[in-house]
Amino acid sequence: MELLVHTASIARKERVEQKGLTSTWVNKYDNVKCYVTPAQVGDTLNENVIIGKDYNVYFEPNTDVKQGDKLTTSTGLVLLVNGVADYKDVPIVGHIETSCSTVGD
Repeated sequence: MELLVHTASIARKERVEQKGLTSTWVNKYDNVKCYVTPAQVGDTLNENVIIGKDYNVYFEPNTDVKQGDKLTTSTGLVLLVNGVADYKDVPIVGHIETSCSTVGD
């Protein structure tokens, strides 16, 4: 049974020189398998997490996703990655978990 039922495009900010230094979103990967889920109730009690604004997104172990990346998901959500937990070397449960918040384009 496939657990990663969603996909996401991963974009990363890169510096560009254009009337001085600025940065722009550059798409790095498309159609990356993932699973998007709202933040859990326990997370909202222990952190500054807001239901409906904060999400966890799970990826395969070797996915190149970093804090600060922007995810455009097949669920219609656009999310900013706030943190990354890497469980790729943990037996049986190897994956990458990201903590994200909704953002505009």
